[in-house]
Amino acid sequence: MYWEWSAQDWKEILCPTPAQFNVRHARLNMNRLRVLVMDAAYLLGEVSDLRDVKMGLHGIESAQTYFGAELVDEQWNRMLSVLAGRGYGESRGSSKRILQHLCMLFLLNRSPYLEDLTEALLIEVGTGSRAKQWSQRKITNGLYDLSLLVPQEEETDPLPTQFDPEGMAPEWFAWCMAWYERAVDFTLLVRQGYVHRILAVGRWVHERFPAIREPSQWTEELALCFRADLCSWTAGQYGSKRGRQRLSTKKMLGQPMRSYGIAHYLTSMRRYLTDLTKRPYAVNGEPARRISLDFVPKEVLTTPAPIRKALDAASPRDIDVQVWAKLAIAAATLSAQDLPRTTRYPLSFYRALALVWVTSARRPNEIARLRLDCVREEWAADMLDEDGHPVENVTLAGEPSHPLPHTSESRAVKLFYLQIPAGKNRGPFWIWIPDYVAAAINDWKRERPKYQRKLFDPKERENVDYLFCYQELRVGSGFINESLIPTLCARAGVSRVDATGKITDIAVAVPA
Repeated sequence: MYWEWSAQDWKEILCPTPAQFNVRHARLNMNRLRVLVMDAAYLLGEVSDLRDVKMGLHGIESAQTYFGAELVDEQWNRMLSVLAGRGYGESRGSSKRILQHLCMLFLLNRSPYLEDLTEALLIEVGTGSRAKQWSQRKITNGLYDLSLLVPQEEETDPLPTQFDPEGMAPEWFAWCMAWYERAVDFTLLVRQGYVHRILAVGRWVHERFPAIREPSQWTEELALCFRADLCSWTAGQYGSKRGRQRLSTKKMLGQPMRSYGIAHYLTSMRRYLTDLTKRPYAVNGEPARRISLDFVPKEVLTTPAPIRKALDAASPRDIDVQVWAKLAIAAATLSAQDLPRTTRYPLSFYRALALVWVTSARRPNEIARLRLDCVREEWAADMLDEDGHPVENVTLAGEPSHPLPHTSESRAVKLFYLQIPAGKNRGPFWIWIPDYVAAAINDWKRERPKYQRKLFDPKERENVDYLFCYQELRVGSGFINESLIPTLCARAGVSRVDATGKITDIAVAVPA
């Protein structure tokens, strides 16, 4: 009888999928019967874990049936209330994914109460697909906010990158790792980019000149050979196995290397070989030593003239003033209908980001790293500009009125101050922005989810509150090129390709 059946007996009867159940039991459209058998297995056979037989397909309905719809909804609303503070819950699709995951946790725990969920259960159920991991992180954060779990101390630095030593001499890899450990004046991501390129060069030299096993064996002739050969490389030609897989997924593997890629390789090798000649490095447990070269890397590994010409052609240029004016008007008049259909960001986010972009003349990575408290109204004597000089205290009171970017009206525009975060060559500094930009930023701050955790800034090596952060993810620098600018161009009725080239992350020429 059923009370003597084991968990495996129940699963064998249920079969892994509904289709297999129908075939085995010679019935068609018997999904309703299969669900009833599943209910019996859970309630009468006390088999809690039925994931092997696709219980997740009916997780929400099962939890509501076993524990009561009212109680499940009550617990879900508790979770949803705190997730809303982090920017989740507005999308019906994302809400359902989180609810399905939560109901599965209830079923496995045989309890519909958030208080009974444990860290171990969350980790066990959250492994596997990216969708499960995504839902698990949201529920875990919700339990933290409800004080039902205690957050663990987070690592400020990302996990160490595992570099691939295959295809190169062990000595080359060891020297590269020794350099990597000491190149702390770069951010972690920049340092990793350098290492991936230097290791690719190690694979090239091992293939072409296997007798060359470490950097000290490089000669001017070899450096010139590398410089010439590099121009014919294809994407991923000397990359790691993982890197080649990623390029293959993006359909970039085997494509001719672009000009900026060639320039990055030369920059990396110039810096790498120069550092090895200036500082002693301990490699493979041997005493630290410098290497000696018969050439100067900065002079020999220069960027070839055709590559420099291609880079100059692709360099950002100022936008024509009339085009700028149209983009500024578009930024101030964006509506919900103008946004991409699949975007997750609200209108206030797009409008604030767009106005900052068209008025500040800052690079995308600087805009993406703006802090939550980056705007101030009052001038202070200790506020420095980009050149390290005190910011001039300018007031437009009594000055001729200025046209607003979104209307034909004219009025005196008040200036606010925007702090640009520290970069690799200078500390934080202040610039002027018009009051309508400050107002758009404040509108976004009021709508920005309030309970997002701080994120790690690798340049300043501390956790910070980013201004343009949503669902605990900082906006990426590429978002401006890939989503914001096309949106503004469509709204303004201008082409992304104007008389001076493609509109990308250019330095905007703001009219005086």
